[in-house]
Amino acid sequence: MKKQGIIERAVFAIYLSRSEYGQIAHQKNASLISFGDFDLSQFSTVESLVYIPVISDDGHWALHLDSVSLFGENIVQTSYYAVVDSGTSRILGPDNEVQALLAQFESRWKCSPSGGLLVCACGWDPTLSQFPDIEFVLDGTALIVKPSMYVMRRGTYCQLHIAGIHNPHLWVLGTPFMRGYYTVFDMDDKEIGFAPIKSNPARIDTRAHGTWLIIGALLAAAFCALTITILVCLALKRRRISPREIMLEPFLLA
Repeated sequence: MKKQGIIERAVFAIYLSRSEYGQIAHQKNASLISFGDFDLSQFSTVESLVYIPVISDDGHWALHLDSVSLFGENIVQTSYYAVVDSGTSRILGPDNEVQALLAQFESRWKCSPSGGLLVCACGWDPTLSQFPDIEFVLDGTALIVKPSMYVMRRGTYCQLHIAGIHNPHLWVLGTPFMRGYYTVFDMDDKEIGFAPIKSNPARIDTRAHGTWLIIGALLAAAFCALTITILVCLALKRRRISPREIMLEPFLLA
């Protein structure tokens, strides 16, 4: 495209929506890829990108990996680079390092493997506040992966989109990672730019959660009706009042 004069810079930028409708082009906050240029203000509250140099010449967007930390503990043992890849739907790492990371979850929450991923009990907390941030330090730059990025809620259970691979030196930062950052791939300068995206709500299974909201609303309404009835009965016992006063009594007592 640059050789043909269609774009001036050999760059492309990717925004990945957390919305369930992120793949629909005209939907609000839809995912977007831009070629040649980009509008950072549309996706991030910061004014500039943090660029990290690419260390690979074999076509991979690989960055030097310093550490991967959870609860302040670095779990890196053998890996030394990370590839940013929009074609991978998980965060992947060496088997031994991923197991060390997931062991931290298993020791704190009720978790079990299912379908190749770890599933933990997480209740109804929409902020996923019980889960920790995971810190990736890439060539001296710390990039945080928040729970809303790597956790997928399924009712009262949460699926962690982190899995192991047999390569002992490589992490793959797929779409869970990229949903937290507006990412610019610069082919001219061989570097990747990152900027945190504007905040989005955590993804929730709305069908299951919505059922409990409806039940809660019905119970609250029943409690209010019972309270009003009791207040009216107490008022009638105290004194004789007109039918009009009976209707107004709950509001007068309030």
